[in-house]
Amino acid sequence: MSSHMTVDEVPVVAEGHEPGSRWIMTDSERDSVAKILDIDEADAAKMTAHNMTRERMTCTSCGKRSGVDDLVHSAHAIGIHSKEFMVDVLFNGPHGQNPAHAFDCSKCGTTFEGVAAWLAWPPWPN
Repeated sequence: MSSHMTVDEVPVVAEGHEPGSRWIMTDSERDSVAKILDIDEADAAKMTAHNMTRERMTCTSCGKRSGVDDLVHSAHAIGIHSKEFMVDVLFNGPHGQNPAHAFDCSKCGTTFEGVAAWLAWPPWPN
């Protein structure tokens, strides 16, 4: 584990691919995503982790660790993806390569430093 990684992430490596980080969803992260996307509690509990291109980041304003909740919050706030699309990606993984992008902290609105994206490695573990 990197010196920056926390208990809510683990390194992931697939042969022939750049290494990434498995963001293990916290209860508050899962609750936030479920509320934004109107996912019921039983389905929300099935969201466990996502493989990302980088380690979690820390918000320079409030100290919140980046999470899938921040990605969903940002995409929903600017209307870049439909709720249905985001639910599909959360439960079935990305459908091919996706661009890394900046996103905002869902707690205070500050943009995290750097960019992140889902790793599109088959198979897609949840």
